[in-house]
Amino acid sequence: VRQRNSQDEEIIRRVIWASETWGFFQVVNHGIPLEVLDKVIEGVRMFHEQDVEVKKEYYSRDPSKQVWFNSNRDFYHSRAANWRDSLYVSPVLGSEFDPELLPPICREVILAY
Repeated sequence: VRQRNSQDEEIIRRVIWASETWGFFQVVNHGIPLEVLDKVIEGVRMFHEQDVEVKKEYYSRDPSKQVWFNSNRDFYHSRAANWRDSLYVSPVLGSEFDPELLPPICREVILAY
C-alpha cells in the first residue's frame, strides 16, 4: 500500500467537488480510447432498446452471475425508488470468462473494451 501524495489529495477534492456540485464526474486519461468507450455505450444502448423478451433472458437479481441485467437493484433495500435498467458484466478474477454469456448485440464491443 502506498502513501497518498498531494496529487492524490487534489484528485480526491476535485471528485468530491464535482459530485457535490454536478452530481457526477468523468474520469479521463485512463488509457481506454474514446472510440472504444463510444462503441461500448452504443452497444449497451442497443441492448437496452431490445424487446423485453430478449432482455429477460439476462434478467437476474443474483450478483454472483458474471453477466446479468435488472432494474432497481436496490429496490428492496432503498427507501426511495430509483428506476434504472442495468447490464452488469462482472468477470470473476482468476476464473475463465465465457464470452457467450454476453448479449450478442453488444458482445464484440464489450470484449474490445
